[in-house]
Amino acid sequence: RRIYDITNVLEGIGLIEKTLKNRIRWKGLDDSGVELDNGLSGLQTEVENLNLQEQALDERISDMREKLRGLTEDENSQRWLYVTEDDIKGLPCFQVCYSTYMGEQCHTLVVIICS
Repeated sequence: RRIYDITNVLEGIGLIEKTLKNRIRWKGLDDSGVELDNGLSGLQTEVENLNLQEQALDERISDMREKLRGLTEDENSQRWLYVTEDDIKGLPCFQVCYSTYMGEQCHTLVVIICS
């Protein structure tokens, strides 16, 4: 019974085929195994490259955080750490344009963030 179960499993995964009642033939692995190996190695290389990119980005983020911390904690820099209303109004992302029957008008959207 166990041998019968094993042969059914091997036949199911395509490693053997039953030729006669008590005879089986070994089919072995097909050529797709080579393709799978090549695909696997390509994916492993891609994962390694992505890990290196992630590590480089993490280092850059850490460097930028240190620079920002140094900038905000430096007493000489603190007096220059402000933004004027004209600076904000000059940013395109804060321009709101709308159309009216008289034409198109643009106005500045002032955003106040309270913490």
